[in-house]
This record gives sequence, structure tokens and C-alpha cells, in this order.
Amino acid sequence: MDQSVEKIAQILKKPDFLLLHKIYTLRTLTLHQAWALIYKPLNITYEQFMQARIIPLVKLKCITLISMNCNKKLYAIFLTNFGIRVLNSRISLSTTIYDTKNKKIENKIYTQADLEVYPK
Repeated sequence: MDQSVEKIAQILKKPDFLLLHKIYTLRTLTLHQAWALIYKPLNITYEQFMQARIIPLVKLKCITLISMNCNKKLYAIFLTNFGIRVLNSRISLSTTIYDTKNKKIENKIYTQADLEVYPK
């Protein structure tokens, strides 16, 4: 296993892994959804959530934030490939999918490109 993946995995707390797993499962969450779903029940304020959890996860390159509207007030959180590797170091992410191109069923871990949501 990549040493940097293991090092980051040791730094993260249980709620951080829950956040990464929710993003992996749902493809994305807005900042407010992530806070309300995971951190608000732990009595962590939105400001604490941003300063102590989101900014460090961005700096560690586990997640990326994408503006979802023109006034840049709504941000979506996406996993990076590095964040997926960190998450997979603690939680088995293997997923059975149907590969439409090759017309076969295979087990794989989604990549950042698989999980990104693109505007139409």
C-alpha cells in the first residue's frame, strides 16, 4: 500500500471516513448536506466543519470542491482518486458493475472520473 495513503488514513477520524464513504456512495454531496448529515449531529458547527474538516481534506487532496452555480455559493464535494484510495484502505469498495462497452460483469472500484457529475 502507498505510504502516503496509509499516513493520511491514520490522520482521518471516523466521521471523515463516513463522509468519504457517503460521497463515494452518493457520488457527491453539497457542503451543507455533508455537514447536516454527518457533523451537525456531533455538535460541530458549520464553521468548525469548514475549518477543521473540509479545508484539511481539500489540502490533503482527498476531496475537491466544485461550484454548482454562478454566484459560487453552492459547492459540491467530490472524491479525488487519492481520496478513493484512502477510503479503500479502510473500507472495501469493490462494486459489481455491468461494463456496457465489453458487455460483461466485473468487480471494480469507481474512479474519480466515474463518480463526477457533468452538466448537460
